[in-house]
Amino acid sequence: MMSLVKYHALFQGESFRKYFTNTSWLLVERVINQGIALIMVIYTAHYLGVEQFGLFNYVRSFAAIIMTIAPLGVDSLLARNLLNNPEQRNVIMGTSLLVRGGGTVACLLLTYLVNLLVGHDAETQLLVMVVAAAAVFEPFYLLNQFFTANIQSRYHAYSEITKTLVSTAVKIGLIWYRAPLIWFALVLILESLTYALVSLRFYSVRFGSFWRWRPNFIYLRRLLTDAWPLAISGLVIMLHLKVDQVIIKHLLNTEAVGYYAAALRLSESTYFVPVVICASLLPPMLNARKISVSLYRTRLQQLFNLMVVLSLGIALPVTFLGDWIIDLVFGEAYHPAGAVLVLHIWSGVFVALGVAANGWLIAENLQRIALYRTLLGVLTNIGLNFLLIPHLGIKGSALATLISQAVTAYVSNLFSPQTRMLFFMQTRALLGFSVLRRARLLFSPAHP
Repeated sequence: MMSLVKYHALFQGESFRKYFTNTSWLLVERVINQGIALIMVIYTAHYLGVEQFGLFNYVRSFAAIIMTIAPLGVDSLLARNLLNNPEQRNVIMGTSLLVRGGGTVACLLLTYLVNLLVGHDAETQLLVMVVAAAAVFEPFYLLNQFFTANIQSRYHAYSEITKTLVSTAVKIGLIWYRAPLIWFALVLILESLTYALVSLRFYSVRFGSFWRWRPNFIYLRRLLTDAWPLAISGLVIMLHLKVDQVIIKHLLNTEAVGYYAAALRLSESTYFVPVVICASLLPPMLNARKISVSLYRTRLQQLFNLMVVLSLGIALPVTFLGDWIIDLVFGEAYHPAGAVLVLHIWSGVFVALGVAANGWLIAENLQRIALYRTLLGVLTNIGLNFLLIPHLGIKGSALATLISQAVTAYVSNLFSPQTRMLFFMQTRALLGFSVLRRARLLFSPAHP
């Protein structure tokens, strides 16, 4: 049994303060960015109108589905590799940048070809390629993982906040001067360029010149071997998140995409909470795994409990206030989005559980299982979209997302012996067993 001294040293004291500070920076950055970005989405939606807003979100979804392959899964492995081999930092960073850059070029060519094959009109084709071009500078987003692995997330926070402020200032100017839609697409390129420049500056000042990064082709082969399931999984995840808007556009129209996108912007703005918490708690969880399997599993159960409590705290109020929130935020022109928001907000419960489980799968080197379960979820999502949208409209797409997220993050864990433990731990969290037990002990007369 692990001693109380070891427990205290791992999760209290200096170690605890470092991870708490790191998480705080990520939370502050996400709150600021999400708040500013949401305000700009609201103003942009009012300025563009439902149809143009729908077209903008359609082209972003279309481009994102293809361009999400560009990182080739290396970002998900970067923190683990840096923690295990800190002395190989320049090789790991250089090789990861090479893979990301090559993936970006290949995906831009693929986007161009698919854009032609789909038969978009000239305006849509141009918008798709401009949005996709923002990925040219996104290979440097691997610095986010580097800063997180080194418990220096404040540098990522500074870079993101700077990017958001620059983007916001430009968008305000575009709305003021009544700019056409294409200029809002060009802002996406400016955003990725700003992040790259600022984060590289912080890296150079704090950790040394990035010109020291050197790719290693032996490491490259090993990296690609480990990363390819994550690359495909990333594509499948993006399909899960964005394919509904593409299907809505082709089964209904761009106006329907506008309503749906408005609801999603509010619902998905809450997803940063589990992502930030899990990203910061993964390193101490990995340390707990080295010391005690029992402690490791206890921490995982507590993480699942936390994910459920936080997501329910968001979903329950929105269920009763969804229509009012949409009317207040976007105006009555977007009122049909209210029903979508009420359904879609519950997907956040399973998104939170899935994010926590993905950290465990990566730590256990079970990336292929992550791929299989995500693939099952996206096939469920696509099938349900085609089945439900003709009968329920955009509400059918929201319901399809909810069901498919539950299949991906929760139900699929029951099918494999390696993940069945996750299913039962998630069930305990969903049913509140651990929370109720703690509450019963707290209010017990015997409790000190």
